[in-house]
Amino acid sequence: MIHSALLFLQDELNRYLSLKLSLNTLSLVTLGNVAYAGDSTKDDTIGDKVLISLVNIEEDRISKSHENAVRTPNGVSYRNPKIHLNLYVLISANRNDYLEALKNISFVVQFFQYRNVFDHANNPDLPIKLEKLICDLCTFNFEQSNQLWSMLGGKYIPSVLYKVRLVHIEEEIDEMVGAYITKVGINNLEN
Repeated sequence: MIHSALLFLQDELNRYLSLKLSLNTLSLVTLGNVAYAGDSTKDDTIGDKVLISLVNIEEDRISKSHENAVRTPNGVSYRNPKIHLNLYVLISANRNDYLEALKNISFVVQFFQYRNVFDHANNPDLPIKLEKLICDLCTFNFEQSNQLWSMLGGKYIPSVLYKVRLVHIEEEIDEMVGAYITKVGINNLEN
């Protein structure tokens, strides 16, 4: 599901930037490791692009359900509850022209200001297994930004960080299956 969510955001950003920048191509935005920005020996497909990089994953414990019984037509099945994830996505403009990089980042922020919630009602292209994506801007102070870019091992390039909420992961294998309770009775035991 992580890859589906990021590919969906890549496609949506590509469409938006192509319209705003009057481009004939839908390949300005790509998924890639921002740590390789500026090093064509490691990845030559991310040069002069807007990069979407996953920099952290956290479990959203507030949305966690403790319900592990699922009703089926034949009875009840038991499985572990879904894991709800928050993805921290760094969108950086790895462009050769610095002014173009600033323009690209401005349009990225503008896009998520315009549409920060994606569901099946407003986006039929959203993959079926994704119920909803909510993108919130995360702001860093200088120290946090320095720590992030040091961790990534790169030099700072214009970027913005978003928290993408409500990605869930679930294995659809039942651990146990049981029948419905159809009859309740009292056993009368005499001594």
